Amino acid sequence: MHSVLILAAGNSSRLKLKKSKIFLKLNNNSLIDQTIKLAKKTKPRDINIVIKQTDFKKFRYKKKYSGINFYFQKKPLGTGHAVMGFLKAKKKNVLNKVLILYADTPFLKLIKINEMIKKSTNFDLVLLGFHTKKNKGLGLIKFDKKNNNVQKIIEYKNATQKEKNINLCNSGVMLLNQNILNLVFKIKKNKLTKEYYLTDLAKILQSKSFTIGLVKDKNVIGSRGINTINDFEISKKVLLVK
Repeated sequence: MHSVLILAAGNSSRLKLKKSKIFLKLNNNSLIDQTIKLAKKTKPRDINIVIKQTDFKKFRYKKKYSGINFYFQKKPLGTGHAVMGFLKAKKKNVLNKVLILYADTPFLKLIKINEMIKKSTNFDLVLLGFHTKKNKGLGLIKFDKKNNNVQKIIEYKNATQKEKNINLCNSGVMLLNQNILNLVFKIKKNKLTKEYYLTDLAKILQSKSFTIGLVKDKNVIGSRGINTINDFEISKKVLLVK
């Protein structure tokens, strides 16, 4: 059985909001509430959320959040740092698989998450990717079709011009098997941003001959998340169409 970890401690800097974007509402439900709803549908062992301590008052004492475990990321040092903090806090508990979701991806489909869970029986790490023809900054996935394995994840800003032509993008959603959880602590701080990127885990796994699987999602809006005001406006239009 898997645990769910929802990363929700970002600063929402690209949206330029006074409040965290996880509380933005679509169809009267906040982004974080919709992600929790999806997490529950995966029938996990438990649901865990990493948030900023200042946001905790929005969750405290509310019945609908009972049974959910909250962890604080005191400094915004990246997704890898958030996962490290969670794993340290959970050290006394036995974890099996960990499904990592994000609070800003309200349109993810359960069918794709279930596909990832199923695929994790054959791979150490499973990524959720999607194709797009208009990538201006999303992480890229280099996939080896011959061996049916992910070669690496490339940060767009670090990609060569040739690599920028790759149209397979990384959603950030991933499923880690128990045997690679300790390798998260091998992630090093980025020299430029001073942050720990969870995507660097793929490079570590490749160097140690672990396997990385991929589930492709045609639902681009659902997989890419809400990072800008334009993304949020597009999401509202998607709801109107539904």
